[in-house]
Amino acid sequence: MADILLQPELEIGQRIARLVSYQCVEKSSAGTDDKYSITSEARSFTRRLVQQHAALSVDIKKLIANLTLEKRLDYSKDEYESVMQFHQYLIAGHYLPAEVFIKEKLRDHPDS
Repeated sequence: MADILLQPELEIGQRIARLVSYQCVEKSSAGTDDKYSITSEARSFTRRLVQQHAALSVDIKKLIANLTLEKRLDYSKDEYESVMQFHQYLIAGHYLPAEVFIKEKLRDHPDS
């Protein structure tokens, strides 16, 4: 996440626009904020890729495991559990509860 946040805003915007044009990400508006979410088609496609290429999936997981500790787990135990809960909301497609959950956690721990 830290690596993403270090990227120039213009570059992130261009990448998101490309993902929207490929119909991998969909944009919605909530008040003055734009929200982006992974489309169900893209989610299904990636799940199918993982199933079809299980060995490659294992290799990628090993590469992630070999990342520096700062890149892998720069979370406290509570933060990690919150991230995992947030991820579960997203996997289930429960975007509004996910947003409410993460906003509450960030309100409770603004330096997190």
